[in-house]
Amino acid sequence: MMRCDEYDPEKISGIIKEGTEALCVKPSGRILFKPNVVIAHPEIFPHALTRKGFLDGVI
Repeated sequence: MMRCDEYDPEKISGIIKEGTEALCVKPSGRILFKPNVVIAHPEIFPHALTRKGFLDGVI
Protein backbone atom coordinates (compact mmCIF):
# COMPACT_ATOMS: atom_id res chain seq x y z
CA MET A 1 0.00 0.00 0.00
CA MET A 2 1.31 3.41 -0.93
CA ARG A 3 0.42 6.47 1.09
CA CYS A 4 0.95 10.21 0.73
CA ASP A 5 0.00 12.43 3.66
CA GLU A 6 0.15 15.67 1.72
CA TYR A 7 -0.82 16.97 -1.71
CA ASP A 8 2.75 17.38 -2.97
CA PRO A 9 2.77 16.90 -6.77
CA GLU A 10 6.34 15.54 -6.79
CA LYS A 11 5.57 12.95 -4.11
CA ILE A 12 2.36 11.92 -5.87
CA SER A 13 4.19 11.59 -9.18
CA GLY A 14 6.84 9.42 -7.50
CA ILE A 15 4.20 7.17 -5.95
CA ILE A 16 2.52 6.70 -9.32
CA LYS A 17 5.88 5.89 -10.92
CA GLU A 18 6.64 3.32 -8.19
CA GLY A 19 3.20 1.77 -8.67
CA THR A 20 3.52 1.43 -12.43
CA GLU A 21 6.98 -0.11 -12.02
CA ALA A 22 5.69 -2.55 -9.38
CA LEU A 23 2.92 -3.60 -11.78
CA CYS A 24 5.38 -3.82 -14.71
CA VAL A 25 3.34 -1.27 -16.63
CA LYS A 26 5.29 0.48 -19.38
CA PRO A 27 3.17 2.99 -21.29
CA SER A 28 3.99 3.22 -24.97
CA GLY A 29 2.51 4.72 -28.08
CA ARG A 30 -0.37 7.15 -27.79
CA ILE A 31 -1.91 7.38 -24.34
CA LEU A 32 -5.23 8.94 -23.34
CA PHE A 33 -5.30 10.42 -19.86
CA LYS A 34 -8.79 10.98 -18.49
CA PRO A 35 -8.85 11.98 -14.82
CA ASN A 36 -12.06 11.85 -12.83
CA VAL A 37 -12.12 15.39 -11.49
CA VAL A 38 -14.70 16.51 -8.96
CA ILE A 39 -15.45 20.17 -8.36
CA ALA A 40 -18.52 21.16 -6.36
CA HIS A 41 -19.96 24.38 -5.01
CA PRO A 42 -17.76 25.37 -2.03
CA GLU A 43 -20.68 26.33 0.23
CA ILE A 44 -22.78 23.22 -0.43
CA PHE A 45 -20.05 20.55 -0.70
CA PRO A 46 -16.82 22.11 0.62
CA HIS A 47 -14.90 18.80 0.59
CA ALA A 48 -16.14 17.42 -2.74
CA LEU A 49 -13.22 18.32 -4.92
CA THR A 50 -10.12 16.94 -6.52
CA ARG A 51 -7.17 18.99 -5.31
CA LYS A 52 -4.94 20.70 -7.86
CA GLY A 53 -1.78 19.24 -6.25
CA PHE A 54 -3.08 15.72 -6.88
CA LEU A 55 -3.85 16.44 -10.53
CA ASP A 56 -0.45 18.08 -11.02
CA GLY A 57 1.23 14.98 -9.62
CA VAL A 58 -0.77 12.56 -11.74
CA ILE A 59 -0.32 14.51 -14.95
